[in-house]
Amino acid sequence: MSHLSLEQRYVIQICHCENMPYSKIAEKISRNKSVISREICRNSNQRSGKYSTELAHRKAHEGHKNKTKHITFTEDIRGHVITLLEQEFSPEQISKCSVELDKLIFNLHSSSKYATFDK
Repeated sequence: MSHLSLEQRYVIQICHCENMPYSKIAEKISRNKSVISREICRNSNQRSGKYSTELAHRKAHEGHKNKTKHITFTEDIRGHVITLLEQEFSPEQISKCSVELDKLIFNLHSSSKYATFDK
């Protein structure tokens, strides 16, 4: 999965202003029409409803920057979970507790093999 480039967003803006169907826009930039639909819905101006290349590119990059990061459920995290279970914490309590590990804060998810970064 690759992200839309600034040039592709310019094509979307021009074609969208000309009321071109999403399927035709998708053909022009070699993407699926669902990509065009999501792009326009997610990254259009909320007040005017208009699609702007610069705004869309900025919103997309902000979304990628704020996206939850995943890491592998390491032995260190596993050890901490086991310690909390031995102290009679419930899995629900463990999943909500935060642990400082290697200068990063992780939200522990006991039912998953992943932990997510908190910012």
